[in-house]
Amino acid sequence: MENGNGEYSGKFALLNSASRLVTGQWVARAQKTLVERAFEAADMVEGICLLVQPTISQSADLWRVNATYVHWARSRRRTAS
Repeated sequence: MENGNGEYSGKFALLNSASRLVTGQWVARAQKTLVERAFEAADMVEGICLLVQPTISQSADLWRVNATYVHWARSRRRTAS
């Protein structure tokens, strides 16, 4: 469940021992210094922090596709159901 800071409480993490869950929206809007962002990224790599609900842009960047393709895929999935 979201706690108001865009972070999710660890007790709702299924099958994951991450102590902190953050949304893609929180990551995109977090006002942090370069050093703080580096530590947040390191926490994600080490599994201390888990990214949930990434934004379309974040997901597209991770999968190396255009965000328009992600929008298209989402709309195709909705119409196929």
